[in-house]
Amino acid sequence: MIAQGSVGDSFFCVQEGHFRYTLDGTEVGEYVHGDCFGELGLLHNTARDVSVMAVEDPCVVWTIGRADFRKTLANFQRKRKEKVVKRLMKVKSREGTGKGQ
Repeated sequence: MIAQGSVGDSFFCVQEGHFRYTLDGTEVGEYVHGDCFGELGLLHNTARDVSVMAVEDPCVVWTIGRADFRKTLANFQRKRKEKVVKRLMKVKSREGTGKGQ
């Protein structure tokens, strides 16, 4: 499914199946239902660190490409920042009324 050293252009989420990942031919772990992988290549624009192979059939993975992954991440970070600012504004307004103590 993924070859070590290949270009990282997708993020994967396992819906069904069992996958093994290897580093330089040595098995180092596995992915099963609910696990996700491939983010490092997308975040850092680097080659794949490991190879990933399906162990059993059927295997179902959801994929998201680089552009959509980065857009989703940016939206998440923006929303997170908005929540933090909103909380800080509440704290600041409480301090002004003397109720923050």
